[in-house]
Amino acid sequence: MVYKIKVGIKKDNLINILARKNWNFTELARRIGYSSSIITLYLKGERNPTAKVRRRMLDALGCEWDDIFYTIEQDKS
Repeated sequence: MVYKIKVGIKKDNLINILARKNWNFTELARRIGYSSSIITLYLKGERNPTAKVRRRMLDALGCEWDDIFYTIEQDKS
């Protein structure tokens, strides 16, 4: 059985963490090696961050998973 987990970003929490670091979305994107447009797509819910992106965000921000992410749904295949 394979589980497909969709993950969302807690936008308000992310904004607060970025503000404490004096960063914006562009700075976060630069630090994780992605474009700022992908961060925007994640925040709008149009894309879901991959495990690789989530790990890079957590490392860059120095926070825990549930500080900025939440599970939207789990599909069993």
